[in-house]
Amino acid sequence: MRRAATALAGLAMMAALPAAAHTGYILPDSFDYKSCSGLGAIATFSDYFPAPEIVLSVPEFHLTGPTGPVAFDSVRADHAMSRLEASLDVPGTYRITTGARLGRKGKVALLDGAYVRLEGSESLPGGTRILSSQTATVSDTYFSCGGAETAIDTAPPGQLGVIPLTEDDAPDDMRAFRVTFDGAGFAPDEAYLIPAYASFAGAHDGQRVTVAEDGVLRLEGLVPGVYVLLARHIAPAPNGAETDVRSHSTTVTFAVGGSHAEH
Repeated sequence: MRRAATALAGLAMMAALPAAAHTGYILPDSFDYKSCSGLGAIATFSDYFPAPEIVLSVPEFHLTGPTGPVAFDSVRADHAMSRLEASLDVPGTYRITTGARLGRKGKVALLDGAYVRLEGSESLPGGTRILSSQTATVSDTYFSCGGAETAIDTAPPGQLGVIPLTEDDAPDDMRAFRVTFDGAGFAPDEAYLIPAYASFAGAHDGQRVTVAEDGVLRLEGLVPGVYVLLARHIAPAPNGAETDVRSHSTTVTFAVGGSHAEH
């Protein structure tokens, strides 16, 4: 019994580590362009935000603006990242998203009614149920141009959504989000706030944050800089899927403070 309890505790700690896989994100050249002449952004996976490590590619990146979808002028990939470029002409708020991206397959254990990610070398209690799993990742970001902000695209691009909330009279050092699953607000298994260059302070995994039961998360006292908000949740896969469960990871890249870019 003691060995089983120890194994459960070890697995629980392992499941809580966000560095088990690289984090995908989209980073625009600016979050607040002074003019609307053009957009540049990168999409990459990295454990050392914002340094690109592994190219993030999808069948189609999506750019939505104040008047609807916008076509990219160019999408180019190298070994570390995809480079996205587009022409803009309407002032307002834009969104770039990967949409839902299915990735690598693996295994999870079902222990005391909770899913635990497995890395392949764990010692499991006898009779533990092992399930097949596949990652489902979404990377989002929002930016504005022309000194204007307009209504944002709030449609979740996957089952696990992380949508910015606009709150009147919110202080400059606060950001609010709503986490949803299948469109309903909820608290995911894990959520982390990862500041840019946190790895230089030995904290590239970021800070774990708590999402309320209704899915609302308010981050207060943020210092100026660029951040990734990461939510993770394991849930049964949809009917007809190739695995038993899906390991969802959704990120939103955002900025606090800063000034207009001239582009």
